[in-house]
Amino acid sequence: MKHDLDEILGVVADLLPAHARVTEIDYLPGGYSNDNYRIRVGAYAYILRICRFLPDSVDAEQAYLELPTAPRLINYDESTGNMITEFVEGPLLATKPFEIDESVSYLQHLHRNIPQGIRTHDPVAVSLGHFSVSDVQNELSQFLLTASWRPRHPCGCHNDLNPYNVVRADRSTCVTLDWEFAGDNDPLFDLVNLCHGLNYSDSETELCAREYCGEDYDAEFLLLTRLVFQAREHSWALAQSAIGNDRPEIRAQARMARAEFHRLRTL
Repeated sequence: MKHDLDEILGVVADLLPAHARVTEIDYLPGGYSNDNYRIRVGAYAYILRICRFLPDSVDAEQAYLELPTAPRLINYDESTGNMITEFVEGPLLATKPFEIDESVSYLQHLHRNIPQGIRTHDPVAVSLGHFSVSDVQNELSQFLLTASWRPRHPCGCHNDLNPYNVVRADRSTCVTLDWEFAGDNDPLFDLVNLCHGLNYSDSETELCAREYCGEDYDAEFLLLTRLVFQAREHSWALAQSAIGNDRPEIRAQARMARAEFHRLRTL
């Protein structure tokens, strides 16, 4: 466990006053910004999130957590960002990945069900902010300063569709976790994020984009979006290290995103 038992039980007591006895606590790997635990309290199973850093907008995150595509929110501490949600039974995409047609269907359903207007996620501006926090300027930050990327068809997006954030609840239903970065964006950014997390090849990513976009498919915009995504992943990792969340997996993300950015520029 990343926290000692007394600390975990203290957070549970804050979020679930007068709760039944906690009988199970299992640490769940995969979180970079938070630590997550599956806990059993009496007859019920929950996910407990303990934040390392307070989310940028707790009000916006809570609004997204009320969506039917998110797990049921039990309680949220606005002063810390710690929260408890209902545990959803089922494999993560990390263990049971989507086929391409499943990715397209999932994305279409997700984007139909996320409302616009709660807030905006501009990956170029966000990434430049990360570079400012890290006090690092490199070829990726220079790319962002001159990039012509802008959302073509903004809609409500998740913006962090890694394979640890989607649960396959049953054959036709998925539950999406971790809405900390949700906001209006181009839906292709979510598609690129999902394809990258599922380790799709260049041709598989292109096929997924073609099926999702239909006649609106634009190969140049897809490539540009992939470059912007890698710049965000790189800059986020640099900023996390700069503010004290400096771990081997975060340093590895910075290196791998930079390498993938350069590979994509050769296509």
